[in-house]
Amino acid sequence: MSPSRSYAPRPGVTPAPKYPVGTVVQSKNPTTSKLEEQVRGKLVAAGLQVHQGRSAIQCDQDPIHGNYPVLTPDVLVSRSKVCVEIDSEKTHTEEVDNDRSRNALLAGVGWTVVRLRLGGLEAIGDYDVVCEASVPSAAAIDALVAAVTDAVDGVPGTVRRIAKKTAAPRKKEKSRLGAVAAHSHHDGAYYASWTLEDGEKLRLIIMDEGRWLAAESGHGAPRFIRLLELHRVDRKKWREELEGLFTTTDTEELVPVSKYPWGEEFFIGPQADKVHLYDKFHPGMERWALTANLDGPAGWGPGGISGSEGVTLADLHPEAIACGWRLTAVAWDSGYRGDFQRLEITRTPERTGHWA
Repeated sequence: MSPSRSYAPRPGVTPAPKYPVGTVVQSKNPTTSKLEEQVRGKLVAAGLQVHQGRSAIQCDQDPIHGNYPVLTPDVLVSRSKVCVEIDSEKTHTEEVDNDRSRNALLAGVGWTVVRLRLGGLEAIGDYDVVCEASVPSAAAIDALVAAVTDAVDGVPGTVRRIAKKTAAPRKKEKSRLGAVAAHSHHDGAYYASWTLEDGEKLRLIIMDEGRWLAAESGHGAPRFIRLLELHRVDRKKWREELEGLFTTTDTEELVPVSKYPWGEEFFIGPQADKVHLYDKFHPGMERWALTANLDGPAGWGPGGISGSEGVTLADLHPEAIACGWRLTAVAWDSGYRGDFQRLEITRTPERTGHWA
């Protein structure tokens, strides 16, 4: 489930919904996670039709905060009033009250919430799927599809529980996980390798003090595979966490999927393609110098560069900002090919979401 916030109305201001209560609108919250994207893809592959992109629902008045929140569930099922939330134990253990409040607000406008509760989180709704494992198995996805189908058909809800997959007892053997050691070329990164059952060895990198997993990409920067969130775990327990993850993860899910954890773009905007980051940059760094050939730059701020009258030319991607990145210096220069800009971006401690 993507993070959300509720605020009490300002004194003297009468709260009112932004849209008619119950309206479905395009979400202004772009934040999602690789786990949510993977579950969405598996639901679609199983035959469910879901809203494209991110959709939000205008709810009625929040009895606690007094406002009228516009909530963005992780997945909305097409031609129904059923939505899906994916709850990781790493981010939802302390969020039970908030999750119950979201359920109630969505139910108040006719929506049924089906939650995939990972890591053994207890069910809070009639249709919830409780998965003991931290990563949804094929059985958990099948149960989620069945729960969504029941909710769409109006069948009374049943909490489904999926036990963690246990390996058959066998003789103790050498660990398939290689040594986890500090990387010699990337700060805050660690070597890791995993030997497949056929003997092939995957050369992996744990990036950004454990936040995400990547693979080498020739002479370029490592490419993103999936979020790990090991930065929240004692380093002494990394091997146990990694062995559990790799053992229960399909091989095809251990391949690079994008340049950055959120996709292929670090800058967005009409002239984003004129900002040159070069191949060796990755978002686990602390600082990077780069150049740009923007047309008509007039000003800049921590989030990007603008033209005359404040028109956006190139902004940092919202997830890059959540990751702590800021534009900290811009200088105008010229060379034999004409005018250009020298930029510096710096990663600050101001990190939000799964980057915190």
